[in-house]
Amino acid sequence: MSDDLLQRYFLQSDELPSSVKDAFDTASPGEKIRAYAFCDLVAGLTFGQRWVILGDRCLAIADPDAARSNGHRVWKMQTIALVDIEKFELLEGLSSSRLNLVGKNSKLLCALHFTRRQSRAMGNL
Repeated sequence: MSDDLLQRYFLQSDELPSSVKDAFDTASPGEKIRAYAFCDLVAGLTFGQRWVILGDRCLAIADPDAARSNGHRVWKMQTIALVDIEKFELLEGLSSSRLNLVGKNSKLLCALHFTRRQSRAMGNL
């Protein structure tokens, strides 16, 4: 019952959707998925869908691509080579947290926002 509530009201899947996996395979051919996590907050700290996928040589971030949806879920994939990531910065808050991916010269590569519910999965990455 609670799984249905998560999927219905928070659009949260308990496994990596096949459309996300297909987009990852297209963006990173031959790359094996080692771990993944669901980020439930998007820009403006509103509920949304975002997947983070750890491969052998890259970290990929999948966002819904509304412009190309055509009635079905299409994902826009951003990949970052692991060698380009200098450090991870975890900023924890009371109800939500942010994981910053920082590259050379302290350049922010990506900021991932998530609620406390997703903190364990994000920590596994």
